[in-house]
Amino acid sequence: MMLKEEIALFIKERRQELGLTMEELAILIWGDSSKRSEISRYESGKRTMSLDTLELFLKALQSEIKLTKKGI
Repeated sequence: MMLKEEIALFIKERRQELGLTMEELAILIWGDSSKRSEISRYESGKRTMSLDTLELFLKALQSEIKLTKKGI
């Protein structure tokens, strides 16, 4: 699995662990529920996120990514 796919899966699973809908996550990140489709694109791996955007996701998901030599 590629890093992009691992991050997408991590985001989706973490969002679900927290019991958040895509709309709720969009509000936490951008203050706008209409950006739900952006969440969907990131979670499906159809859109690549910048490191700045990844930081926003991690903050909203109350999480961090720990890198190892083998990946996430």
